[in-house]
Amino acid sequence: MAGVYGWFLRFRCEGLFQTINHHLVMADRERSGRQSSPSAAVIDSQSVKTVEADGPRGFDAGKKIKGRKRHAMVDTDGRTLVIQPHPAGIQDRDGAIPLLKASRKAFPFAETAFADSAYGAQRVRDATCIAIEVVKKIADQARLPRPTAPLGGRAHIRLDQSKPTTGKGLRRHHRLRRSLPIRRITHAAHTAIGQVKMSFESDS
Repeated sequence: MAGVYGWFLRFRCEGLFQTINHHLVMADRERSGRQSSPSAAVIDSQSVKTVEADGPRGFDAGKKIKGRKRHAMVDTDGRTLVIQPHPAGIQDRDGAIPLLKASRKAFPFAETAFADSAYGAQRVRDATCIAIEVVKKIADQARLPRPTAPLGGRAHIRLDQSKPTTGKGLRRHHRLRRSLPIRRITHAAHTAIGQVKMSFESDS
């Protein structure tokens, strides 16, 4: 298979993207004054909806999402170490085991992995020599809302505006529409000092 997609398939099969990421992670850690290979990491997962007909899919009962789940291990600064995709129906404690094992070859000096309570199972702790340290979530920790639909040609953003605690700055409380089309703002040339014309083009 020729062309760009053919090269992509070849690089993917040869693991070239993982090799590039590995070297970039080490180089960036050294640039920031850290050891090239991390001794601590963070693991977590994210379930996303999928609309493609092909590929493995599953249902995440906890998050009510049908699609795929990606398990990720990052260093404490957020650099990607290992990522593994699989159906969303796989439990976090089951998906973490192959993730931890895969990290040993590329980052053998990792000693501790911070995770939430979903990874507190004993078989996760016994999977590798990496010590799993469960971090409890803060009760009122702010969370970003998930998209109401997978990103695509007609992507939408969900905007929920909470009720203001004071009357300053807003005359009254407004609730924005749940789905707003993504818009691009373009600036026209200045026609006069202090005047700017703006036009809106919708991607939807």
